[in-house]
Amino acid sequence: MELAKSLEILQQRAELPEQELGALFSALRFSQPLRNNWPAIRAEANILNAVYAAKTAGLVVDAMVLRKQLANPAAAQTIAETYALTQWRNYAHLDNLLPPLNLPKGVTPPRRVTRPAPQVLAELSRNWESTFPGFANFGWSERTLGTILALLESSGPALIRAALIAAEAAPLSTRQEDNLEAALTWQAGAANGMTLGRLVLNQAGVEPTGIVLYQARPAVNPQEYRTALEEYHRGGPEGVLNWLRYYAQAVKTGVEHAQIMAQATYGGKPWDGFK
Repeated sequence: MELAKSLEILQQRAELPEQELGALFSALRFSQPLRNNWPAIRAEANILNAVYAAKTAGLVVDAMVLRKQLANPAAAQTIAETYALTQWRNYAHLDNLLPPLNLPKGVTPPRRVTRPAPQVLAELSRNWESTFPGFANFGWSERTLGTILALLESSGPALIRAALIAAEAAPLSTRQEDNLEAALTWQAGAANGMTLGRLVLNQAGVEPTGIVLYQARPAVNPQEYRTALEEYHRGGPEGVLNWLRYYAQAVKTGVEHAQIMAQATYGGKPWDGFK
């Protein structure tokens, strides 16, 4: 309860545009594309989030190439393609925890699937280690892992929890630049913080579609993203508030990209994201 109360205080101080985001989520939820073709659109969201995660890490992967690799995972040739494919696996893996959006009349909704937070984190880590062995839990310390678990299990405001998970999953203390696999593992941990944020917002009923492209804003402007992270970890209370505001804007950007992606998918011409 103490954590939930602290998160509520942060929510009050940050003054995030939650009403505006709520209206955007609602418009996305009831848009024409999602009424008719939500499974394909959610699948495309996983692809573009993976492509954007790669771009944030400084890797270039074409969405069309990733789509082809999903049919033949062994076709991945470059480190960038392997990285994007692994990120896609984690987004797709968590799809099992997202409820369906629309079901035909008379069809009973499937029983909601839930997993304990430690199991969710272990599964994401195993997906990464299957490709990049030797980097358990994305190199997170026990403190970082414990903080993320506590935020996943808390009953505090979902948007605040999602934002803090995204920041805690990218600790500056473990960031490396001189070792490629270690550097990519740090980037993967940061990206999976965004992945977990999607899960938090969806399970809390805040963002029901599961198609928001949370990775879009960091990919569009990686320097802005890194600066916001540095302020969070080094800037004291004001740095935390600035990160929360950045995350809210990142979610807004993610909705805007999701709208374009959903409309394109509905029209039969998948969008490859911004170039």
